[in-house]
Amino acid sequence: VQTSRHTEGVIAINVDGQPIPQVLPSVGFKVLGTQFSLHDRTSAEVKARIAAAWGKFYSLWPVLGKRDGNITKRLRLFDSSVTQTALWCSESWLPTLKEKRLLMSAQNHMLRRIAGPKRRPDEEWVVWVKRATHAARAAAKKAGIRFWLETHLKNKWGWAGHVTRMDRDRLAC
Repeated sequence: VQTSRHTEGVIAINVDGQPIPQVLPSVGFKVLGTQFSLHDRTSAEVKARIAAAWGKFYSLWPVLGKRDGNITKRLRLFDSSVTQTALWCSESWLPTLKEKRLLMSAQNHMLRRIAGPKRRPDEEWVVWVKRATHAARAAAKKAGIRFWLETHLKNKWGWAGHVTRMDRDRLAC
């Protein structure tokens, strides 16, 4: 049960002797893989999706991180698994600029790990990050993978078009 109260010490509700825990509106809970909360809904979901994407990334790291493997195939694996995980149900998001930056920086970090060049011995960290991000995004574009922010917007507008074309008496699902 999710409460709309912002109080400390939320207690469980007893239904037929079974305790059902309450969660605060800022914490929320998972519903069909989506983080549902009453407070900062998109922020909570974006953070949960990024965490899930990192989990998927690390589970596939033995393959994604093989520098001697085919870069196009590794990036396509990244796109079909990590990107799908990151953008699950993104059609309903209303991300702020901060959340958009979080998405973009998480994807850029992952792409640098997969396709970015190694840092040169005397290279400043900021210079390397810019160079590696540029090289990794170029490799990703060449491999035809989707960039998260663009894909989110395509999904969102695709869903809006779908709902607009639906019969008015039909439930949007």
